[in-house]
Amino acid sequence: MDKPLVAENDIDDYQLPETKQLPADLNVLAINEADQAVRPLLDDYLFGKFFEDRAEFFVIQQANATIFGTPVNTAILYYLDGEHCKTKFILEQDISSQLIEEYGNFKIIALDDQSKDILSEQEIVVMENGKKTVNKSLTKVELFWTLKNKVIRLKIDQQNLYEPYVYTEHVLNYDNLYRNLETSI
Repeated sequence: MDKPLVAENDIDDYQLPETKQLPADLNVLAINEADQAVRPLLDDYLFGKFFEDRAEFFVIQQANATIFGTPVNTAILYYLDGEHCKTKFILEQDISSQLIEEYGNFKIIALDDQSKDILSEQEIVVMENGKKTVNKSLTKVELFWTLKNKVIRLKIDQQNLYEPYVYTEHVLNYDNLYRNLETSI
């Protein structure tokens, strides 16, 4: 797993205007737990159960869904104690400009030396085709937004052929929930 090259207190905070409403396709794969007809369909994609069956992971390849109008290659849904707590989308295209437009201010972490150097020397956000987007020189970074009820992340790794753009959304306390499952066994 990649370790950030900067300490938590060194994370760059990029300020933009206030955000707009959430996009309509953001929760395209959110499963309504009250709808019992949906759950059996999801079970076809079960990858595995862990921590005494308290954690379930579902992998949907060729997900036939979009995030911000961008096709999703693979979607991974994470359930902890039966609750949908995290979704990971693997994309082929960069959606940083759409995320910046929707959510505004973000934090950024350099995940390699080259990107760390660029963060200190160049602009983080540049204009491209009339839209604000992340500088393409930043080859391995993670952007994240903390919203009222969830955390949004976009990991950009231009050298990774299989997962160049990974978009995730998870509940605010996901890391604590997961850690509690690990230690409760």
